[in-house]
Amino acid sequence: MDQVNSVVVHTSLDPYLTLQALADYSGLSQRTLRRKLRDPWNPLPHYVCGDRILVRVSAFDRWIEGFRVERKPVPEHLRASIERVREAALSLRLRPR
Repeated sequence: MDQVNSVVVHTSLDPYLTLQALADYSGLSQRTLRRKLRDPWNPLPHYVCGDRILVRVSAFDRWIEGFRVERKPVPEHLRASIERVREAALSLRLRPR
């Protein structure tokens, strides 16, 4: 008889989520998610099964990536000016009235 030393189970971690579960996963409200389902320019991809709305995690992750905002660094020649304005604002706040 052969002996089995280990069992490897591979499951796909790409479930379908209800809007409540998606709200928990994403931190967005159900109201916002419902509004995004009907967005005419960039609707949230979803499935309707009976009266349930389901969203696949991978589809949501791809969709939300489109809202990513990357901050651009402040150009070097503006940093000194920004620092002077910041210091002036601080000095005004610290003055007694």
